[in-house]
Amino acid sequence: MKLKECLDYSIKNNKELLIEGKNGRSFYIKVSRYDSVKIFYKFSNSGRDGIIKFENVKSFRFKDKEDEKDFFFIELGKEYNKKDIKTIVENFKKYYLEILDIISGKEDNKYGNYKKKTYEKIFNRLHKQEDNLLLDYFTGMKRIQVEELDKEEHNKNIDPVILLQPSNKSQKKSIEAAIKHKISIIEGPPGTGKTTTILSVVANMIYENKKVVVVSKNNSAINNVLNELNEISITECFVRLGRQTVIDELTPRLEEKIKNYEKEIKNISVNGKDNSKKQMKKLCDKLDKLENDLEELIKIKNILIELENNYRHLIKRNEAYGFDNYKDIIKKVDRTKSSSSAKRSLNIVSEVLVNISEGKKVGIIKKLLTYINSKFLFKELRDNGIIIQGLLEQKFLEYEITDMKNKLEKGNLDKLQNEISKIYNGDYISLSKELVLKSLKNRYSKEDYENIYKKIQENGTLDFSKIKREVINLYPVIMTTVDAFIYNFNYLFDKDEKIDCIIIDEASQCDIMSALPLLYVAKKIVVVGDNKQLSAIINMEDNEIKTKVEAKYDYRKGNFLTTISKAIAPPSNMLLEHYRCDYNIINYCNKYFYDNKLIVYKEAKKDSMILVNNDKGKYVDSDKVSFVNLREIITIEGLINSDIANKFIITPFKNQANNLCEKYSKERCGTIHTFQGKGEKEVYFTTVLNNTSEGRKHLQGNHNLFTNELINVAVSRAKDKFVLVTDRNFFFENDKNVKNLIEYIEAYGEIIPDKTVCIFDYLYKEMKTYTVIDNCDNIFEKKVKDCIDKYIEKHNEYRVVVKIPLANLVTDKGFLEKRNDIKKFILNNAHLDFTIYDKRINKPVMVIELDGEYHKEEIQKERDKKKNEALNYMEIPLWRLNSKDAITFQDFEDYIDNNIK
Repeated sequence: MKLKECLDYSIKNNKELLIEGKNGRSFYIKVSRYDSVKIFYKFSNSGRDGIIKFENVKSFRFKDKEDEKDFFFIELGKEYNKKDIKTIVENFKKYYLEILDIISGKEDNKYGNYKKKTYEKIFNRLHKQEDNLLLDYFTGMKRIQVEELDKEEHNKNIDPVILLQPSNKSQKKSIEAAIKHKISIIEGPPGTGKTTTILSVVANMIYENKKVVVVSKNNSAINNVLNELNEISITECFVRLGRQTVIDELTPRLEEKIKNYEKEIKNISVNGKDNSKKQMKKLCDKLDKLENDLEELIKIKNILIELENNYRHLIKRNEAYGFDNYKDIIKKVDRTKSSSSAKRSLNIVSEVLVNISEGKKVGIIKKLLTYINSKFLFKELRDNGIIIQGLLEQKFLEYEITDMKNKLEKGNLDKLQNEISKIYNGDYISLSKELVLKSLKNRYSKEDYENIYKKIQENGTLDFSKIKREVINLYPVIMTTVDAFIYNFNYLFDKDEKIDCIIIDEASQCDIMSALPLLYVAKKIVVVGDNKQLSAIINMEDNEIKTKVEAKYDYRKGNFLTTISKAIAPPSNMLLEHYRCDYNIINYCNKYFYDNKLIVYKEAKKDSMILVNNDKGKYVDSDKVSFVNLREIITIEGLINSDIANKFIITPFKNQANNLCEKYSKERCGTIHTFQGKGEKEVYFTTVLNNTSEGRKHLQGNHNLFTNELINVAVSRAKDKFVLVTDRNFFFENDKNVKNLIEYIEAYGEIIPDKTVCIFDYLYKEMKTYTVIDNCDNIFEKKVKDCIDKYIEKHNEYRVVVKIPLANLVTDKGFLEKRNDIKKFILNNAHLDFTIYDKRINKPVMVIELDGEYHKEEIQKERDKKKNEALNYMEIPLWRLNSKDAITFQDFEDYIDNNIK
């Protein structure tokens, strides 16, 4: 408390103070005024006047605790520029204590009562905290971002970060942010080295002589960190705490553990002269350049994989139309010398073909320019334009693939990776470890160990509760679960002591209620998690909580990661480099959940994503709680030949999981929730449901388990092979999220189904003919294009192309062989007005045709009929709009939403 501010408040509001003088006397006063030297007051009891010098005041406080609280909150309001902080905090107190009462009624009462008392302590002492992250959370504001240093100066002097394992650009950026900021977020998609990053943050905290506590809602995440720490030789500077079972397991070996740790510390040799940071800075500068080069090469490799998949679809289309039979055209196409010349030819050819398809006259100059740029006569384009364009596209893509391969060869990817690895595993990590060990050595105190040994001997048998504080003070790194935290650190809630840094792993699985104590006691908090993975499960209905808070704080609708992101919006960094899964496996997650931001290091195997269609019969059993499909279990048994080694079998449903566990083991089988954070070579995902009333009801209900988060976790558990065992048609028709996964597997799997179509997005999105509004011939076309553009702004997973050949969408060879009339029609330069496609897998989802007056003519009717039949067979929705139709954007949006595939 600041004395002068306190005096001002006392004078203004006529509040009594308790003053303690340095002479030991204490007395209650009402302040009259003060100057730079003295305080003038009246004694509360007698009303007599009194004077005391500032220099003689030992301590002071308000007589009434509520006055004290009001004063503190008013002063805090000045820092936060908010006048109603007390009201805000009191409402949160009411809200969270109400939730605790509800939880206590559903849990062990003893635990609930203890937890409630702890939370009451937090709220009763919160107003005394001059700098508390929990207040930042409640107010939605940050007072200090860069701790205790001028921001500009701090940015100038960022030391190279300590690293205990090989790292990368995004990991180091996240570590730097964790060091600099009081609250920071590390978003860790699957396989991006989240645990490695946590260990490096821990190492930097040790180097700065700080206490760090690593927590998580589940034991497996803590054990992952523990196991990796055990593998790194920086002494056993950590201790694993938890609930009673963990303490009981620790206690018998605790004395030996402490002695071993002391021995390790004593054996650390420290060099007198230390220039490690200077050496690391030089290495860091070198790594920056090499890692920039590596990132560019990996991005090229990723593009190459996509182009090779595009090429498979292009070849499928060309084979469907027999383009290989046109030898003379192939010879001409082969004369193109590069991808740029092929692209130049494609631009002019595509423009001419659109003009021909719309009956526009092509003048002599245009014909001459066409020949000069493409080497094809106008007559050739008129007669075989679709074939010419298709073969040019193939040639363009072949050149692009070759160019990419040449860039990778020139960049020498393997050599570059080895050079980076050599720097990390050589000097950089060893220098980092030296600095960490030196810091551990410097904090060694013989008295601390002697004190613990003495207490152990005094008690005869080791009682952990009597030496808990000494143990916690001894170890720089503590690991525990979130739920055990308030037991392990209960003494912090009676005082104003703080923990230097708390790292919370798997933060999306932690509810905000459980995280409040962490915010209260942490000087710094690092929030690690992934809001695209499974969240905390909250078993509470809307109407159970009477107290209202802003939506972003809603306990039921958010987890700690999402809530802290919305409430404070702290610095957030995403780990981008993915190392674990086959490219085609993680590419699905990348496209659908991570906005294509991941940089994938693994190669792509054609058979890494497999769809097993299990649609024969209805085999689902339901007990109104969960579902079982024994047929899918039998199918999986046949796929794995009863060999469960290096495999997970996962499902959303408990009953299916129980049957699998009985057949195999719970370590290998279970619900997807229990496998978050784990990975295996092969993963088999059984979706269980098929076309029964119970199955349809589940997918249509509010508790449909097939969320994006669940599917993301399911797919990303697989390192080398992911197998989806499902009723394809049932899920294709009834669940969008599983449908997306099915479509991806069909687009990227080893065998491309006949009706699977892939738009050549890599090329078409850059071709003026297919993208520019000028290609719309009239006001109605432009209006429709405006509606499409507006729709795509709201749904950015889609893209539109204008006037592309129908041949790109009808690629089923069997169908074309049976319907030679449609094949001839398509090759006779049939085009489409607008094609909307899903840019994640380049799948056409809607064709829009604009019908003018000439569409009433018999010849055009016949052409339209063939177009309708072809698209209907390929299961691509077609919307025909009459040019006289009056259409609003709302009409347009409603139709697309209801009919898009």
